[in-house]
Amino acid sequence: MKRISILFRRHRENLFRFFLFIITVAILVFLLPTERKFGFEYRKGAPWMHEDLIAPFDFAIQKNPDVIEKQKDSIQQRANVFYRFRDEAFMQLDSTFNQSTEKAFNRFVDTTNLTSNQKNDLNFYLDSLRLVYSDIMHKGVIDTVLIHEGAPDKDITLLRNNVAHTFEEILPLPEKAAALLRKKINSFNLEQEKLRAFFTKLNVGQYVKPTAVYDKQTTADNLESLTKSLSTTSGMIQRGQRIISRGELITSDTYQIIESLRMEYESTQGIGRVKDWLIAGKIIVISLAIGVLFLFLIYFRREVLQHRVKSYFIVFLLLLMVLAAGITSNADNINIYVVPIAIMPIIIQIFYDPRLAIFVHMVTIVIIGFIVPNPFKFVFIQFVVGVVAILSLRNMHRRQQIFFAALAVFTTYSLVYLGLGMMQEGDITKIDPMQFAWFAGNSMLVLWTYPLIYLFEKMFGFLSDVTLMEMADTNHPLLRKLNEKAPGTFQHSMQVANLAEAVVRRIGGNPSLVRTGALYHDIGKMKNPEYFIENQVPNRNPHDKHTFEESANIIINHVKDGIKMARQYNLPKPVVDFIRTHHGDGLVQYFYRSHVNQFPEEIVDESRFRYPGPTPFSKETGVVMMADSVEAASRSLKTMNEETIDNLVDNIISYIINENQLDDADITFKDINIAKSIFKEKLKNIYHARIEYPAENNNTNNQKS
Repeated sequence: MKRISILFRRHRENLFRFFLFIITVAILVFLLPTERKFGFEYRKGAPWMHEDLIAPFDFAIQKNPDVIEKQKDSIQQRANVFYRFRDEAFMQLDSTFNQSTEKAFNRFVDTTNLTSNQKNDLNFYLDSLRLVYSDIMHKGVIDTVLIHEGAPDKDITLLRNNVAHTFEEILPLPEKAAALLRKKINSFNLEQEKLRAFFTKLNVGQYVKPTAVYDKQTTADNLESLTKSLSTTSGMIQRGQRIISRGELITSDTYQIIESLRMEYESTQGIGRVKDWLIAGKIIVISLAIGVLFLFLIYFRREVLQHRVKSYFIVFLLLLMVLAAGITSNADNINIYVVPIAIMPIIIQIFYDPRLAIFVHMVTIVIIGFIVPNPFKFVFIQFVVGVVAILSLRNMHRRQQIFFAALAVFTTYSLVYLGLGMMQEGDITKIDPMQFAWFAGNSMLVLWTYPLIYLFEKMFGFLSDVTLMEMADTNHPLLRKLNEKAPGTFQHSMQVANLAEAVVRRIGGNPSLVRTGALYHDIGKMKNPEYFIENQVPNRNPHDKHTFEESANIIINHVKDGIKMARQYNLPKPVVDFIRTHHGDGLVQYFYRSHVNQFPEEIVDESRFRYPGPTPFSKETGVVMMADSVEAASRSLKTMNEETIDNLVDNIISYIINENQLDDADITFKDINIAKSIFKEKLKNIYHARIEYPAENNNTNNQKS
């Protein structure tokens, strides 16, 4: 049991990587669809670049979606409009009309002196009008005309007792029905003035009301039924039939046949053994893709895998993008290119580096390529956009840079899509302009990078260049306090920051991090500023009233005090690391040697004169240690010239190396030599060191000086 525990502790990190790999693969296998993929790339108007395509099974030729949409539009334009006849309304209106006209006839006869023939004529014409009225109202008077403009072929179907009667002409509205009745009256031979007066007063329009109402539900059901009955196929391809030969041009008809084969092939979900093979293949492919990513991290970014949170974050972003792409590709009304995949490489670059960002981006879009249609086109577009996004935000120091990045993303999407469209279609008019709206939406979502950076900083404890630039502002409360309480230390920190940043820009690393860390590395001196030489006034040294060991303890404590202050002000851990490591575990040389000289026979415990450590463990913290030591030592030089500065820098750096202070830092001897040359150059510029010229030119040199 004990042996197992030892083995577990020894291989704990390897086990963590293995389980992270397994979990990532398992989630991706679950997210990716289990369906067969058509193994050919093709496009309309291009030659068929594969072997002769033979139909592997019988399948129907699917109509082009545009053709289907046109047929649906035609059906909608020609589909009947349904009205339902209201028998009760007709009977009531017909009875009312008969009764009203009968009363009007009797009143007219009683009040008008008519002959017997006139009475008979009037009664005859009135009966004719009643028959016409009954016929018009029974045929149907509608409440509104629901005929689409530009669709004269649309018929009206009248439902009477659930029996459909179709009319090619439009049934009359009440106004038109009244006009028909007046037309009938005008056709009467009313030569006598008295008879014309009767029909003039009758006002038939008041008796015309709708007897048929629009049946919205039946009209919709009929349209749906006609649409469903629309055939989506236009023929069959038999098994073994040659579809296209190698090198043959893909015409519109052939393209639709190949598309039909692809849809039939991919729509057939695996069952039984077929499904098992599909899942096995998916596991192998995903494992290889994630395996390549992990190998890259192991060989080139091992520090990322050693930091669990950093590993979790990369996996989290990858899974998030694959999930978003999967959801979008299954949605009917959302375009896959609205997913802001460019956010991922931008964020990884901000928190890590561009090379890792590009590699993770490539792995992610290749995996998403198994989900989306036209995978080659998708991967190519996303690759170019991702690279441009990374290059547009190599160093994010200001908020407005995000807007430029979003504009660059939109421009790149548009140009690549335009180029591919013209190359594939051969006609710019066939390019879908709506696609550019999706690209614009994608670019707007890229603007969320800025708040996401802040969110991820809080969630995962990361530190971005934006935050570092804000912290490096000398108006930061802690730096302002340092300037007030320990102005000498503040100036020293500024010089260390300049030296360290210049070195890191040459040898590689994070310049923003090293500058910010250098500015805060000595904040602990604020507690006892007068005990540090850069803050002391002439002829007054508070160390004179302390023993060497007490003085050493005060000097050493500025590291501990700095860590406490940093935590009080919630400084990020990467910045606190500069406070902890800028002296490593080195000795406080002056007080240690003074103590040894004063008590030569005493066995001195070095730990009482040694900083608590740890030693620098990154390139940035190592550079700050060197810059801090060199800058501090340069202040004690009595003679400032090229030789003394060169010797000082060489001696200080050699001492740091001999004390093994840089053993854990990711820094090479080549980097150290570059740092030494930069320190020498910068210090000479700072102190305006006089350059020694050859003796034979002394007169000229004196004039130059």
